[in-house]
Amino acid sequence: MDQAIYLFKDILGFELLWHIPIAKGKKLSALLGIRNMAAELAYLSSRENSVAIELAQLKHPVMNSSNACFGNLGTAALSIAVQDLEILHTRLSKEGFSPITHCLDLKTPEGDNIRVFCIRMENCLTLEFIEQVHTPGSKN
Repeated sequence: MDQAIYLFKDILGFELLWHIPIAKGKKLSALLGIRNMAAELAYLSSRENSVAIELAQLKHPVMNSSNACFGNLGTAALSIAVQDLEILHTRLSKEGFSPITHCLDLKTPEGDNIRVFCIRMENCLTLEFIEQVHTPGSKN
């Protein structure tokens, strides 16, 4: 959780609105459908737009997990639009986040030029960072 909070707050510029080391109770268990659960929760919001992220790490009950990485059933990824992709890639590399690849040049299904790279977080959550490339004469 500390690594995820650091990434979103200190590197990506989100504001940490609240952090609860251990959240538990009947309502939370009912909401998520997990009996007698306890979780560490953090809620962050972007200062630039209305994007908010809630991070949750289950503490109880301990469940068997295969830590299956993205692409397997039940896994997740999050795509985040950023500016200065190359600078972000360099910073994350220096801070030990280990990008999966260098920045790749791709096209969206609409034909727009983008640059992108991914990192894999704890428990195999994959984060994809995307920057739109503005080229002369392009529609983006």
